[in-house]
Amino acid sequence: LEKRALNFLVNEFLLQNNYKLTSITFSDENDDQDFELWDDVGLNIPKPPDILQLYRDFGNHQVSVKDVVDVGVGVEDSDFETRLRKESDDLVEEAQTIAESLIVQQLEDQNNALCKDRKST
Repeated sequence: LEKRALNFLVNEFLLQNNYKLTSITFSDENDDQDFELWDDVGLNIPKPPDILQLYRDFGNHQVSVKDVVDVGVGVEDSDFETRLRKESDDLVEEAQTIAESLIVQQLEDQNNALCKDRKST
């Protein structure tokens, strides 16, 4: 329903500002909605002011401090540091394992090349 309300207001803005072709295209892309009637939106409230008025009025609304809630996740700094250190150690260990695997692969490739050369001579 919110999408339909916003679509209605956007289409109304386009028409009011002579973006007729854009409005037609917008209407075609939202063919499940009648942009002529606010009642088609499906909200049982009066039509709000146009979208430009809503935009201009937005700065006048202040959120009071009592309405704002800081939600913590209950993680202590030491827990975070410990987890971060463990993840870092795990990554270093994984990188070392990959590096060792690459070195082993290179040595095996060199050994195979030498064996091949020895057999051909």
